[in-house]
Amino acid sequence: MQQALYEARERQPGFQFLLSLLLHEALIEFFRAISESTLDLPTREASSALESTPLRQAVEILRAEHDQPDLQMLDVAQRVGFTLIHFSRRFKEELGVTPGQYVRHLRLSHAVPLLLRTDLTLEAIAYLSGFGSARRLAEASKDAYGCTPREIRTAGGNQAELVDRLAQKRAHG
Repeated sequence: MQQALYEARERQPGFQFLLSLLLHEALIEFFRAISESTLDLPTREASSALESTPLRQAVEILRAEHDQPDLQMLDVAQRVGFTLIHFSRRFKEELGVTPGQYVRHLRLSHAVPLLLRTDLTLEAIAYLSGFGSARRLAEASKDAYGCTPREIRTAGGNQAELVDRLAQKRAHG
């Protein structure tokens, strides 16, 4: 890694590839840090181990449709044969988070790579991720990570800064 940094700094042949590789590694570390600091959400394998077939179906629906700003939990509950109250209670019992928390995590997981890898506006990223507005994206980001989407974008490849923020958030809350 030190050699790669040296070659990139000195702009030796192939330095653009090395910069790309270093950025890739930084993003991997960033996403690893984020996943360790957020809610423990079920993986695809864990969702298949859910006791309830309707809840497995609900998780799949939420994963497939989390980017829809008009996603309604009542609709999801009805599609899997539950009332909203029963659905929310069972979801929380089996997965340890509410359906809303689960969807927020999915949406943030969709938004962060767009913040880091694109020049899309915050409004566009919010829409594509299912938040519907930049304000909602900012609120969710601030709540989950302790920083705004602009701060995430500004930190960009500065993985150390983002990891520090996440560590501080964990320590304080």
